[in-house]
Amino acid sequence: MLDVPTYAGALLVGGLSKQTFNLIPKIRELDALMTPERQRTVVEAHPELGFARLRGEPCLASKRTVEGREERRALIRLSIERPPRGAAWDDVLDACALVPTARRLRTGTVARLGDGTTDVKGLRCEIVL
Repeated sequence: MLDVPTYAGALLVGGLSKQTFNLIPKIRELDALMTPERQRTVVEAHPELGFARLRGEPCLASKRTVEGREERRALIRLSIERPPRGAAWDDVLDACALVPTARRLRTGTVARLGDGTTDVKGLRCEIVL
């Protein structure tokens, strides 16, 4: 997917969203720098997995709705009334949801979701939780 030059091509290969396709240059840049050694501290995580862990199951409402935002704010006990200037609510909430994951990574208690396979560079194909 990192080599697909156009959004139309990305749709044919894997059906990516436009937002995800626009991240490909940054993903490509990070991929070029990643090594198995760096993977000890640079990992892939997903905010919705963090919210699901906090809640004990996936959130009920979409994060783009008022109900979803309030559900997630309650889970992370976020008391601010508006996001910082230049930030969107979903980005602030996503970042907060990943703080516990970062703590678990630092203490060595992070869960690794994957089947143990590695890519051609020897990187583990996994998401941490």
